[in-house]
Amino acid sequence: MLPKLDPLLHSELRLAIMSILAGADEADFNYLKVIFTFAGLVLVATGLIIKHQYK
Repeated sequence: MLPKLDPLLHSELRLAIMSILAGADEADFNYLKVIFTFAGLVLVATGLIIKHQYK
């Protein structure tokens, strides 16, 4: 049987942060802020494209 997942680490956001930190040589809060700001902008842009049915 598999052990239970730790809810402190396994929410989507926390898991994303841990994935980024695991792959980075160095990271600080500002690095994470830039990554997530960019990801947020991509999601907003994608949502607008879908909303206006661009293909």
